[in-house]
Amino acid sequence: MRIGTTLMLALVGYSSAVACGGSSEVQMAGDPEDGGEAGSGGKGGSGGKGSAGKGSGGKGGGKSGSSGEAGQDGKGGSAGQGGSAGGSAGDTSVAGIGGQDGELGGFGGEGTGATGGGSGGTSAGSGGTSGDAGGGGVPAGGAGGVPGVAGEGGAGGIGGAEGGAAGLGSLRVLVSRPPGGSAVEVDVNGPSLAETVDRSTLFSDVLPGEYAVTASASVVPHPVVSSIFDARVVGAPATVIGGQQANVSVVYPTPRGGTGRLWATDILGGKVSAFDAARLTGSTAAGDDPADLVITVSGSSRVASAIAFDAAGNAWIGDCGRGDVVMNPSSALGDSGAITETPSIVIGPPAESWATCVVSIDFDASGAMYATYNRNGVVKWTPDQLETSATPNSTPAAFIRSTHFNSLQDALFDATGNLWVSSYTNGEVMMFLPSQLETTNTDVAPTATWAIPEAEGLVFGPDGNLWISTYDNHIAAYDSTSLTIPTPSRSITVPGGPGLWGIGFDESDNLWATSFNFGTVLRIDAADLTTDGAKTPALELTNNGIQQGAVLLFNPGP
Repeated sequence: MRIGTTLMLALVGYSSAVACGGSSEVQMAGDPEDGGEAGSGGKGGSGGKGSAGKGSGGKGGGKSGSSGEAGQDGKGGSAGQGGSAGGSAGDTSVAGIGGQDGELGGFGGEGTGATGGGSGGTSAGSGGTSGDAGGGGVPAGGAGGVPGVAGEGGAGGIGGAEGGAAGLGSLRVLVSRPPGGSAVEVDVNGPSLAETVDRSTLFSDVLPGEYAVTASASVVPHPVVSSIFDARVVGAPATVIGGQQANVSVVYPTPRGGTGRLWATDILGGKVSAFDAARLTGSTAAGDDPADLVITVSGSSRVASAIAFDAAGNAWIGDCGRGDVVMNPSSALGDSGAITETPSIVIGPPAESWATCVVSIDFDASGAMYATYNRNGVVKWTPDQLETSATPNSTPAAFIRSTHFNSLQDALFDATGNLWVSSYTNGEVMMFLPSQLETTNTDVAPTATWAIPEAEGLVFGPDGNLWISTYDNHIAAYDSTSLTIPTPSRSITVPGGPGLWGIGFDESDNLWATSFNFGTVLRIDAADLTTDGAKTPALELTNNGIQQGAVLLFNPGP
């Protein structure tokens, strides 16, 4: 039997932009493993952290040094850069742009006369110590260079450069994506710029003033579940001063917490488990499948029964027993091992007798959160209501009741804002229009009602169909545009009686599910979803610490 009233009570018991002015020079930041680019003349930078290359003579300024040798331990060497025209030959240096293990070197100064700017520093590791500031160029018949900015949180310092034309300045934006990461969009906006770039760029001859720089996330793909890296922008907003250069660094030091993992809740064990992508690519021996992270929410007798992620990557975890929903920030979701987490925000249930066990959480397009309670109600909180705790009870923006609700199991939104809800005991899957979700404690008749015995998990598949799992070990795909139950386009069974509940698709369109009966997490390959019939799982994570599997999901997109 599923988590009907009897089991629930038992659980309670154990409680382009267009450039408006100025000119730009686009430069790609080297990959973290690269040495510097080859130049003519001079001595190349040494390996390791990219010490200075030396320019050779000539009145027009030094030529760039040859490329540095590859650094040891993954610290990329980098070429020296020559002095700018306007003085005698100059020496300058540039530290390595980055090495493996997350190290990022700083840019050194660009020479503007007899002496070049000093080298930028390096900073060890993601979020490590700040890099040193790059030194300023020494004037020699022209506008002098200005000091670079210090490194911060994994970004090295950026050195100074020669000033531009009288009254104008320059802005350098250094972009360093994660290895293998997708293209990014960096928006630069200010007095004479409104431009989007995807790589390191020098904007010369721009008007003085303040320039805002923002950047999108970068996704590092994986065949099962991708990792999302959020940008860290150092030095923004940047203030450009006439005759000087401002510098901004856009780095991606660490993945967003919670990404690159599969998440599952345990309705009996009361914890949330996360499995890293590397663990999800092949079968493992029995006993070798413990989760990489197990979260217990602090507080007496808490049972973590549901989980969802908001747009910022924070995890909202529902409780079965006290019926509240708590928020754990994204920054706390990248740990490993078994941890007890104190939530940042606690949203109490409405003061209703049925609001005790949260079995599903989803967010609509506006960011409003909907929690589904096993004992027959769906509750809505607006984004504003989610900013501060409300305990022991809250006053939701709405809560939806229906005589069709009986032992609810899952709920999710489709692309047009309709809410789909599964009821185990009634054996139904229902659809409610957005206009039906604003009522409070009023019986609402579903717009669509499909008879599906023992209905459990819901997910929209890559084919656009609504896939539904049932406790009797079936998974079927349906056209969700139909108001009456259509013939499924696909229907499969999983042998062995796992008692299916949560389901989800990975990046390769494989279907994953949790077992209520055994706690197993299993995978049906995409190739097996092209035909009907019994399907043997291609992978099973057994002895994983989950006793009764409930909700299953992968991290959200950027």
